[in-house]
Amino acid sequence: MKKILLILVMCCFIVLSGCMSKKINLMDYTDVVYKGVDTRGYAELVIQWNGLQDTINGDGETIIDYLREYELLRTISYKLDKEEDLSNGDIIKVTVEWDPEVTKKYGVKFVGKEKEIKVEGLKEAIAVDLFEEVHLEYSGVAPEASLTIRNASSDAFLKTVEYTADHTRDLSNGDVVKVSTRLLEKKAMDLGYLIEEREKEYEVTGVDAYITEYSEIDKASLDAMEAQALDLIDARLATKHDYNRMMYPNRIFSSADINTVNVIEKVLQNTYLCVLKKGMPKSYNDVNNSIFMVYRITLTDEDLVSPTTIFIPIYYKDIILRSNYKIDVNIAQGKILSTHDREFDNVYRSIVTANKDKYFIEEINH
Repeated sequence: MKKILLILVMCCFIVLSGCMSKKINLMDYTDVVYKGVDTRGYAELVIQWNGLQDTINGDGETIIDYLREYELLRTISYKLDKEEDLSNGDIIKVTVEWDPEVTKKYGVKFVGKEKEIKVEGLKEAIAVDLFEEVHLEYSGVAPEASLTIRNASSDAFLKTVEYTADHTRDLSNGDVVKVSTRLLEKKAMDLGYLIEEREKEYEVTGVDAYITEYSEIDKASLDAMEAQALDLIDARLATKHDYNRMMYPNRIFSSADINTVNVIEKVLQNTYLCVLKKGMPKSYNDVNNSIFMVYRITLTDEDLVSPTTIFIPIYYKDIILRSNYKIDVNIAQGKILSTHDREFDNVYRSIVTANKDKYFIEEINH
């Protein structure tokens, strides 16, 4: 039975080979569509496969007809020699290849191996700067500032462009961020837009920043800090209970506390600016920067044989240099630290030595 079917199929092939002598020009079934803009156009080859299929098949609807059609179509391969960066007037070539053994088998003759087409109809390019209406907006304080990118374009297409930066957090003035675009490039060209630059680098500027050097603090701010420091010291020494705790921490006082305190001298001896080291993990109690103003106070009271000295540190934190170059320090947050002591070395250890692992410390000796 199988042998009989095989003989019948072969007979059909022989009949078809003898009966068919179609000549088909494959280039009659090609179109080239141009899109984009002049100098940056692109070509799309459109093949009329249905029309070519009908020509090959004719009116046949048998299994043999469909087999012939399938084998012939499968061997056909079209190609353009150039598809991108096209300009009006360019000549591009369409070529086609097929299997001559298959066409011979079915008695079909394919012709039209190639044809040349002149590029035309590309729109004149409209140069577009994708970054013209892009605004970089910063929030927070350096070195912990954050970046938001806002697309302010009113153009129906350009306002759909998305922008991303290589980093948007923990920014400082002077950092460089790279902003990239995400858009449908072929759609942009179809609309006539010529886009040259798809990414751009920006330097971070104009961001409020925590100070890193003592010299950044202006005289007016220093004067205000010193004035508040002296007020804090005067208020503390004026309170008998606080004074007793400060001068005689190991003594127990009766109700007949010391009545007379005579402050002989108040001198700002040293200032220490502490700046959190870059990359240092920041715990809940850590600050970005702080100022310790250490005052040397000489005083006496009715319990002292001779005048004595105590060193009192005044503490300010998170001092900011605003984008308008004005210093912002919360004077009301200044406070006297419990590390006051009659020995300067003890105060130094509590301020400097104990913080050297996390902070860069600048010492100003007055």
